[in-house]
Amino acid sequence: MRGTPFKAKGRVFVPEARVTTLVAREATLGTHATRVAGIRLTHIRPTALIEQSPYGERRHRVEDTLGRALFGLAATAAAVPLILNALANRLGAQRK
Repeated sequence: MRGTPFKAKGRVFVPEARVTTLVAREATLGTHATRVAGIRLTHIRPTALIEQSPYGERRHRVEDTLGRALFGLAATAAAVPLILNALANRLGAQRK
């Protein structure tokens, strides 16, 4: 999805992002069975900054280094307890 073009130092740039949306709805109608629920999750990740000129477009990729670092930390946080538990079970089995 492309955003609104803007100018900087005489050049025109257009931001580009990937938009992912999750929507869940629920509704019940009736005299005494009125029920409402709703969830909406939208994740926007910038992908590029496009420079427009009379000669064409030039695409500047946007690296998501923070996202990659957070994913690595989350994966490590999930893996370390599993590895420690496996080691503790193996050491406990060897002592018996």
